[in-house]
Amino acid sequence: MSAPPLSKATAAAPPAAAPATGETTTGATAPAVSDPASATTPQMAPAPWPYCALHAHPGFQRVWRDHFGRAQARHLTLRGADLDLPCLITRSRRVLELGERFVIAPEDAAFVHDRRKRLLPLRQLSPAISLEAGNLRGGGAITPENVTALALALRAARGWDYAQFPVPQDSCAPLMRVLAAQGLRPIARATGRVFKAHLDFADWEDLLSRRSRNFRKNIKRMDQALAGAQAQIDIWQGADLTQGFALFEACATQSWKARSDAADVTTQGVNLPLTARQIAFHQALDQQEGLDIIIATLRDQGRCVGAMMWAICDGWMTGTLTYFDPAGGHLSPGHALMRMSLQWAHARGLRQVDFNATGTWLDAYTNTQSPFSTLILTPPGLWGKALHRLARRSGQGVTDLQGANAPGARNVPQV
Repeated sequence: MSAPPLSKATAAAPPAAAPATGETTTGATAPAVSDPASATTPQMAPAPWPYCALHAHPGFQRVWRDHFGRAQARHLTLRGADLDLPCLITRSRRVLELGERFVIAPEDAAFVHDRRKRLLPLRQLSPAISLEAGNLRGGGAITPENVTALALALRAARGWDYAQFPVPQDSCAPLMRVLAAQGLRPIARATGRVFKAHLDFADWEDLLSRRSRNFRKNIKRMDQALAGAQAQIDIWQGADLTQGFALFEACATQSWKARSDAADVTTQGVNLPLTARQIAFHQALDQQEGLDIIIATLRDQGRCVGAMMWAICDGWMTGTLTYFDPAGGHLSPGHALMRMSLQWAHARGLRQVDFNATGTWLDAYTNTQSPFSTLILTPPGLWGKALHRLARRSGQGVTDLQGANAPGARNVPQV
């Protein structure tokens, strides 16, 4: 199929979200904190790289709230100068080192097989993040310009034992100094996540000319395989998205991610097959003003063997979900769909590509990357002091305020 210019059909506004279980409004007593149900358009500017413009978009945040964190979570928004950050507070048993790598929203627990002992019943405050939404960098940038506002909002908030925020690794030290000056107790923990992007993308030929001879040879072999199979690559958008989603779901059912033992064949203990909620979530994103979803598919003899979903937002093309059928491995579906997607973006004037992923196979398409850490904060007082000391001595990859290894901590990044 040909890909017409990107356009959005007029759609009715989504219904307002019903209050989440346990939700409270704290804005009346703490101006820096409020219930997002009463919020207007967020005041934060579009998140600059290495944060994600898509995840900070108010449309994304509205749809996230409609689909995730609906039970066993209290929603709140931390507000201040250049700060409007949707967050949740969840209560459950936590590991001694504090901080959750995957289980942020309550729905995440179904996809994580974590054998670590969870002993302490604690209330965790974090950005509105969930595995199914893929927004692991949070919903807005934490910067030197708004970190004081963040500290004040956290001190005004009630009902949390510790907070955690994803931040670029190179910004940890300056942020920690400001937070400590405001009476909070910060530590940073390495995550091993390195997010990747291509900024100011020129065109496919320019990218190809800058890659290794082996990579160019592999692309040539891919083209030969595609021609020999008479494979078909399509971009689905707008009114054609219904067919694109159908092909996407068909491909996902054949992916290794759909295996019941998928968590056992990864180093992270995560098994996240495509869910009905993910499909509904991305369909709802496409109805938001300023957001568009496109799907690239590769079919071999009518069977979809590769599917790649992107979101278009604020001049960025951002990766969301990708699935491959092992039966199409000889066609290099990842590289074939990546080329098609980049060419499509370039033809429409999109020059910023956020892969929203950490896989090493993306290195060939990347011209910048940023490692992320988790910033963990405990509140003032004896309880916060005790939790801070426990987290420093129990955790992995922990750094103290000066950026040195914390005493007694094993400086081994988590995988």
